[in-house]
Amino acid sequence: MHAQRDLHALDLAALLDHPERVAEVPAEQVPPLLCQLAALQIVLAARLTAEAMSSPATCERDPEKLLDVRQAAERIGMSTDWLYRHKHKLPFTRLVGTRTVRFSDAGITRWLARRAP
Repeated sequence: MHAQRDLHALDLAALLDHPERVAEVPAEQVPPLLCQLAALQIVLAARLTAEAMSSPATCERDPEKLLDVRQAAERIGMSTDWLYRHKHKLPFTRLVGTRTVRFSDAGITRWLARRAP
């Protein structure tokens, strides 16, 4: 039974089952356990990445929704003139061509959320 393991026999599986026992781990066992944990984390992250890259939902995501200056100004409650004057400082500005500016809808949402009191 995991809870009855000897203090010197605590392994990663035992600690996952009983994290409250981490204080019982001898200091010399900590580095190897951390290495095992890091290796497991890397393998699990690689699996998630591989699955996400092969998923049709990931490959067919909608492109970023871009708003024109009128739509963006309405969203943030400013004038179109204000937007044009500040476009270089705003994190949601997207240059679509040499003279065409659009504004990220998702970027505006994040910007507004950060500015909320």
